[in-house]
Amino acid sequence: MEEPRRALIIDDEQDICYLLGKMLSTRNILAESAFSLEEGTTKLHSILPALLFLDIHLPDGSGLDHLQSFRAAFPKTFIVVMSAYDSFAERNAAIDKGADFFLPKPFQREMIDELINTSFLKT
Repeated sequence: MEEPRRALIIDDEQDICYLLGKMLSTRNILAESAFSLEEGTTKLHSILPALLFLDIHLPDGSGLDHLQSFRAAFPKTFIVVMSAYDSFAERNAAIDKGADFFLPKPFQREMIDELINTSFLKT
């Protein structure tokens, strides 16, 4: 049996973390959650995920402010930036700072499946 890939979800909304975690588990991806940038940074360095879901608006800062350092430290990690504020400026900022994909909230299961199929798991 194939070893599951690891994912980290950094989002202060527990429902989002739970929902994404369940979706990823059906794809043999083991997901962990963090509810702040501080907690997320610690977990990021310990679990070395293949996939990172990073919310922009977190209680202890902006995910965008940490995106470049995450990208530099983990160049092989596929980074998905998420936001309920789906603006052109946020999309561009996320991509410019190293995100591989911008995911607007709310999202559908099909969006996550498509993201996984066409991106980091595609061989």
